[in-house]
Amino acid sequence: MEEVDINNKKKTWIEHKKKDIGQIEEVPTHNSQLIKEFLNDYEMGINVGMFKGRRRPATLTKLRHQLIFFNNQLNKNLDEVQQKDLHKLFFDMEEGTITKSSGKRYLGVGEFVKSAKSFYGWLNR
Repeated sequence: MEEVDINNKKKTWIEHKKKDIGQIEEVPTHNSQLIKEFLNDYEMGINVGMFKGRRRPATLTKLRHQLIFFNNQLNKNLDEVQQKDLHKLFFDMEEGTITKSSGKRYLGVGEFVKSAKSFYGWLNR
């Protein structure tokens, strides 16, 4: 039975993959390569941690956006980021120092923490 994609998450993910063939826009080459390798592994279900198996397009799209956000906020190679840098980023998000583009505070900082743990767990494999 075919799965229905009513929110176009699969279509969005496929468009991102096509657009990111060379390099992810506004992301340095090194970080772009790391993000693409991570997402490719997660799409295939390789080195995914405790819950084995492929990740759905909605999850992959969310991870892509959050990793680009980390890149833009931290302004360094993602494999050179220290734990203190991430803690400061998450603290600033919770306190409202770093806000959404709409000017509102981030309410779901825990989702960013989980994404960071997934990425750095994968990176340290």
